[in-house]
Parts: sequence; C-alpha cells; structure tokens
Amino acid sequence: MLIFLLACITPDNEQNKDDTGSENTTDSPVDSAGDSSGDSDSSPIEDAPTFVEDLVPVLDAKCAGCHYSQPEGLALYGEAAYDDLVNIPSGQLPSMDRVEPGDLQNSYLWRKLEDSHKAAGGSGDQMPNPYGEPLTSQELELFRTWIAGGAKR
Repeated sequence: MLIFLLACITPDNEQNKDDTGSENTTDSPVDSAGDSSGDSDSSPIEDAPTFVEDLVPVLDAKCAGCHYSQPEGLALYGEAAYDDLVNIPSGQLPSMDRVEPGDLQNSYLWRKLEDSHKAAGGSGDQMPNPYGEPLTSQELELFRTWIAGGAKR
C-alpha cells in the first residue's frame, strides 16, 4: 500500500514543468503574446480612422442634411468637407479651430459633439442638433479617435 501512495505523489519540481520539460513558474494562463493579463502595454495601437474612409459616410448620413452650405463656409458632405473643418477657425468661436489635429479640447467640432462647446465660450445646440439623427457611440468614437489621432485625410 505504501508503494501505491508513493507512486501517486508527484515531486514538487515535476508539478511545474510544461510539456517541454521547462519549468512553468506561473499559475495563470499565458496568451500568445506572453502576457497573462490579456492587456499589453506593448501591443500595437490601432490606426486612427481616416476622414475619407471612415468619417465621410457619417457626415453624409447625419450632418450634410443641415450643413450643406452656410455663410460660415461649412459644407459637411463628401471629401471636400475636410478643407472646411481642419485648421479652420470656428464661425461660432473663432479663437478655436473647428478641428485642431491631435487636440480634442481645442477642436470645436469635438466640443459640439460632446456638448462642452458652451463651457468653452461657444453657442448653439449640441450636434447633431435635436432635429437630426444622433450619433451612435461608435460614430462618436470615430470622431474622437480621428481628431486625437491627428485628423488624417
């Protein structure tokens, strides 16, 4: 009986070996990147959205209905809208550009979308206005990451 019990007991140094015979010192599973938490600070950052591919469809669907032409020169449809937005002073708050690449807090468009434009000295309604179709959380995130990522064409 003693021989049976000894055969069932595995020595400590054998418990922590993987299939290759190397010692495994972690008790948690490790993902393919070698990070046991699932979050890695060294993982590649996803490219920021681009204006033409990602934002033009949203602008055409949810903004151009009202912003097709205005005295302030704001036409939000098609690829040409980029030139009306990026590095152009806002008509409602000329001290702030409509889109300041890489700077959300100094981008009036972002402030209008998140409804913080009045706190910055702007005016008018949050965009899209109450009569337009609201942006989804995914669409709002597209604008946020586009501006923060440098407002690529």
